[in-house]
Parts: sequence; structure tokens; C-alpha cells
Amino acid sequence: MKAIIIGAGIGGLTTAIALEKIGIEVDVFERVPELKAVGAGLTLWANAIHALDKIGLGNTIPDMGMIQSGGIREKSGADIMVSDTTQLRHIADMTNIVVHRAELQDILIENFTGNIHYAKHLIGYQQSRDKVCAIFDDGTTVEGDLLIGCDGIHSAVRQQMCPSVTPQHAGYTAFRGVVNFDHAQVKNTWGETWGNGNRFGITPLSHNRVYWFATANSEPNKTIPTKDRKSALIKMFERWHDPIIGLIQATPDTEILQNDIYEIEPLESWQDGRVILSGDAAHAMTPNLGQGACQAIEDAIVLADCLKEYGLIDNALRSFQEKRIPRANAILKQSRMIGKLGQLENPTLCRIRNLAFQFMPAYLRNKNLASVIGYQV
Repeated sequence: MKAIIIGAGIGGLTTAIALEKIGIEVDVFERVPELKAVGAGLTLWANAIHALDKIGLGNTIPDMGMIQSGGIREKSGADIMVSDTTQLRHIADMTNIVVHRAELQDILIENFTGNIHYAKHLIGYQQSRDKVCAIFDDGTTVEGDLLIGCDGIHSAVRQQMCPSVTPQHAGYTAFRGVVNFDHAQVKNTWGETWGNGNRFGITPLSHNRVYWFATANSEPNKTIPTKDRKSALIKMFERWHDPIIGLIQATPDTEILQNDIYEIEPLESWQDGRVILSGDAAHAMTPNLGQGACQAIEDAIVLADCLKEYGLIDNALRSFQEKRIPRANAILKQSRMIGKLGQLENPTLCRIRNLAFQFMPAYLRNKNLASVIGYQV
């Protein structure tokens, strides 16, 4: 069997490795000319690390990242909700690890023995009873038994399969940066700080680096010029607790990224014959649960398991959807809800929100979290 994978992101590469492990020939096609190191951290929860164990990579994650503790706090630094790493370990055998996206990507590339073809922009696919053909904008075509769309939220595969489905703006924009910063200066402020219509997150990376992110309610396409982002963020967070301003100031202007947050509505089907969607192409979600990459990794392992068990494409893809769609869509909706709560602007509603989180019983919080991170494919 030969599989064509569109997209060489975390999901596409994990899928490629998982399929190779069960004896499927794989070719990966990536739109960009080369994969560059994007300056962003990535949270891998226990569910993703357990999934990576299935392809022999789970043990590499703790060595390349940092365990994140922390919680949610107010602008003053006062705690709203404290994360208990002991409880997290009880729920899922381990806590979350924050890694640099580019470093995880490098490990995946090293463990994939097939070919990655760059600068290959898919414009469509055609299929017959027993084959599927990928068509690229340079005039080339590639034929295989199965085509997997791992090409992200703006998926060309999904565009052909579900032309009415378009990414929806979540109502806010995000800024991100990775900076060398003494972890001792962060003290006990790991996690997220919630304000009125904006948030700031601080997570540890290896080698005394910090990944930070910020959100602000915004209309779509209101991108701030690179040269003005730092001053805009300093103004936005000037009265917030330390070391928020210090992190912003320490980040070079050109390394402060901005991206509007988009998601898609939950899909009822990811399949069109021999073509299947996976990762963000199938269930692009807001980043509020840190589950975007985790769900893509789960998809990869389950798809390989289904292909190994059933062999026949149609039976395997049907089983894959039955196992994955309910879970991925539920997490998509949960992440959306958390984003709406985090981005509340009304001061009264924000106070009510903070009190609700502060006094939420630990068992209830852990129960909700366990369904997400305690899951094993």
C-alpha cells in the first residue's frame, strides 16, 4: 500500500512514521520550500506522549522539554486557580511537557525514512475505484492507494472535500515569542494570567528559555506591524505582574509573532472515498486546551492502527472516523468555550468568572481534565 500525505507539520510527520511502522510506503508533500524553525512553544500533554510511545518516541519528549506547573492568576499576580502537578500525575501518569515546535519537528524528520517533497502545492485530487491521484500546481501528479490531508486549517484537501467549510475567526489575535530568560526570574508565575479581553501565558522551555504568548480581542486582519508590536504589547500589559514586561522587552522585535486565532466548525465526516482528513485539516481548534498538536498525534496513531487492523481502505477509514470524530469535536468545543471565558471583557463578568474558577472543586476540575489528558489511544 502507498500513502500520500499532504503536509509536513507535526501531524503529517507523525502519521508518516506511524504508517511506515506498519509497512506502508509513504510520500509526504509540503507546500513551503523548506521547514523553518518557528519561534513557538508547543504543549504535549500526557495523551500525546502516550500516543508517541506507540511509535517509539515517547521517551524522547521529557529530555527535550520542560515540565510546566502553574495555573491561572489575575493581573496583580494573585492566584485564581493553582495547577497541582501531583494531581496531574495521578490523572495521567505524567504532566505536560513544553517543547519547541521546531525541535519536535526535527525529531520527527529524523525518524521518518521516506521522502519529503517540498514546494509542492496541492490543487486537487482525483480518484478511481482503486487509486487516488494528487495534483500539484507545478503540473505534476502522484498516485497512491490513500491520500491523507494533514495540511492544516487552510487545507486544500478539505477545500475540495467540503467546499462550504471555511475557517472562522475566534474573535481574538495572539502574539508569541521565545526568549532566553532566567527561569528563576519567573518565580511562581508559570501558567496564564487573565485580564479583561486579554491573557498572557508563560511556559518554560529547555536551555533556560521561555515561551510566552499573549491574546487580545480583535477584529480579523488587524495585524500590528512588526516594528510596533513590542510597544503595543508593553502598553497592553504595563500594569500586569512581573516578569511580563521583562519578557516582552527581552524579545527581539522581529521574533514577536502575531497570528489571528481561527477554528472550524465540527465536521460530521472526514472521508471522501480514499481520501481522509487528519489534524487541523479535520478539527482545527483554538489553542486554549493546548490540544491541537496532541489531537493530530492521536489521529496519526489511530489511523495506523485502523489500517493495520482492517487492511481495506474503506473499512479502515470508517473505523478511524468512528473512533476519532466524537473525541476531537468534543475537545474542539471545550477549547472554544475556555477561549470565550478567557477573553471576557466585562469587568463584572470577569470577576464572576474568576470566582467560579477559584472555588471550583478540585475533583470536578480533575474530572474534566482527565477526560482530555488521561485518554490513551
